[in-house]
Amino acid sequence: MRTGRPPLLDWGRLDWRKQNIALARENGVSEQAVFYQRRIRKQPRPANWHQHQGAKERQAKRMAKWRRWDWSLTNIAIARLKGYTREYIRQIRKLIQAQPPIRDGDYAYQMGFDCGKNGANITNCDPSVFSSPANTRRWENGKKDAERSNAPDQRPPT
Repeated sequence: MRTGRPPLLDWGRLDWRKQNIALARENGVSEQAVFYQRRIRKQPRPANWHQHQGAKERQAKRMAKWRRWDWSLTNIAIARLKGYTREYIRQIRKLIQAQPPIRDGDYAYQMGFDCGKNGANITNCDPSVFSSPANTRRWENGKKDAERSNAPDQRPPT
């Protein structure tokens, strides 16, 4: 006599012409369970086995996740934060059509000022800030201004 719980699904009655993902969704089981049952029952692959039905939903989820990232950062900074390579981030940026960040003189000055006030970090010393000699000068000016504003007064004691 068999003990344990009764089978939840009559695997013999499934339409094995459908893809694993479709069978899994219809019956509330995982794709792996359907794959396993297909294999032990020696059922053939469906005719359209190479057309992945779940790919569009998975891609839409990934795109939504990627769009929530802070694309005002550079590819290098995002790669460091997320643990991916710079090339992978470049491909994602291209795929979701996120514009590269603007690195003009004002931005370089702000980053230099931030470095002078708070110390160096990935954002204020990012290589893209130094994309031109003019930006490098603006960054250095911002850092000097911040250091001057942090310096104690040099007045002689009275």
